[in-house]
Amino acid sequence: MFSTLIGNDKAKEILSRLLAKQTLPHVLLLHGPDGVGKGHFAYEIAQTLMGRTKKEHPDIHLILPDPKSDQHPVAHMRQLIQEAGLPPFEAPVKIFIIHDAEKMLPASSNTLLKTLEEPPPRTHFILLTSQPELLLPTIVSRCCKIPFFPIPDDELANFIMQKFHTQDGRKIALLAQGSAAQAVRRASRASEASNFPLDELFRAKTYTELHEQLGHLNEPSDEASQEEIDQLFEEILYWIREHDPLHLDRAVPLIAESRQALHHHVKLKNVLEHFFVTFAHS
Repeated sequence: MFSTLIGNDKAKEILSRLLAKQTLPHVLLLHGPDGVGKGHFAYEIAQTLMGRTKKEHPDIHLILPDPKSDQHPVAHMRQLIQEAGLPPFEAPVKIFIIHDAEKMLPASSNTLLKTLEEPPPRTHFILLTSQPELLLPTIVSRCCKIPFFPIPDDELANFIMQKFHTQDGRKIALLAQGSAAQAVRRASRASEASNFPLDELFRAKTYTELHEQLGHLNEPSDEASQEEIDQLFEEILYWIREHDPLHLDRAVPLIAESRQALHHHVKLKNVLEHFFVTFAHS
């Protein structure tokens, strides 16, 4: 059970024992950082309760925040409660997995509270959150709480190396900071990142050489997303830590200055030219 999921061995142990003894509480709260697998664990629990008859089962209900408001409106909770009162469609039980449970409005939480206090027969609720402190205490008190933690670097690195057949597993794991979801995104975009010539940029001896290395950063590619910019600066810090760790303290304020310049709409290419020139001569 949970053999395909990485990390959080304690959660695996607790959940496996509860499932094996058929003593799984009707209301679970899986809480911990984003990207560490809470949703995968919840779906694995649901599949186990269903007997793994189908990949997509009509008695497994995924409840997501409304895309417009990024909240769980009261109307959605009322619909959930109405559905929970009906018998399972074809399985022994039905399961409701509420993603980002902290995004329930107070009215939504209060609407759901009575149902969590007295769950309908053959019904399970699994609440997922990275911010349990934002949940109403009355909601938390009705839940069996299972904590989740960042995935250890070694385990995450091995997972990435096996899944993506890359030698950069350690680097990706360190940059992902325990998040499997972030590690997968980084590994998926590794080919893009590898096209950024950090070795050459740090070793450039003249401004002309530096300008040529950054030549690919012209419109429209200069319009990088915030995620791409964040990843680039993390890659720069990682390079310095691995190749020039004694000067890491110089890089941190320079990166802060670079981010501020981007915030004021200075072109990424110009910002990077300033960073590398300043770093080389500071």
